[in-house]
Amino acid sequence: MNDFDKLVLDYEKASSKPDKQHSMLPTLLSLLELNETHVVVDVGCGNGFFTLPIAQKARHVIGIDNSLEQLSRTTPAPNIEYICADMLTYDYPSCDRISCPFVLNYIQSPDDLISLFTRFHMALREEGRLVSIIDMPTSLVHDYRKFGAIKKVKTSPLKEGTLLEIELYNENSLIVKLNSIYHEKEVLEDCLKNVGFKKISWAEPVVSQEGIDLKGKDYWERYKENCDVAYLVAKK
Repeated sequence: MNDFDKLVLDYEKASSKPDKQHSMLPTLLSLLELNETHVVVDVGCGNGFFTLPIAQKARHVIGIDNSLEQLSRTTPAPNIEYICADMLTYDYPSCDRISCPFVLNYIQSPDDLISLFTRFHMALREEGRLVSIIDMPTSLVHDYRKFGAIKKVKTSPLKEGTLLEIELYNENSLIVKLNSIYHEKEVLEDCLKNVGFKKISWAEPVVSQEGIDLKGKDYWERYKENCDVAYLVAKK
């Protein structure tokens, strides 16, 4: 769907986006509720943008990605292990947390979602949890450029399985274009329940104090009013 080996340098620029640094990252970390005993698997880890901060709060982190070029851009750490693998066929190790920001939008069917969630559920220990960030536009053209993205429906209407074109921006400058799949919340919830997840919830984004200092409260209030991503938590 996206050749991240070729997109690696452009996609890496997204790491500096204010929304990614000051809302997506702190929200993900908050929802994971990490401590120093936890083993975490970060699925679709890419260049390690989320992996490294997770490792600062956990005992051990395994980053999984199918792009060798992306993995070559990661920062080594004593408690991080990076593995090149296909997330749909990888045998996940026993763990306390699974982080998978944005990768669910690359799964093309509910059957494949169920297959992946089955692997996640089997790997998670009791009381373990899955946390994901999901592209979730609310219109055929969700113009959120000022806050980091434009998400366009390629084949209307907006429904389960719709193809999305995503343009990522930083300060109104285009960084990279990606292709993605839209999943309805109800479909994701049904797939998670199908494999045994017991508690499924959707969380609101948070913003770091550094982000507020940088952009101001009004900016982030407007950001949250029409946010184009959703935060999913599923507990075993």
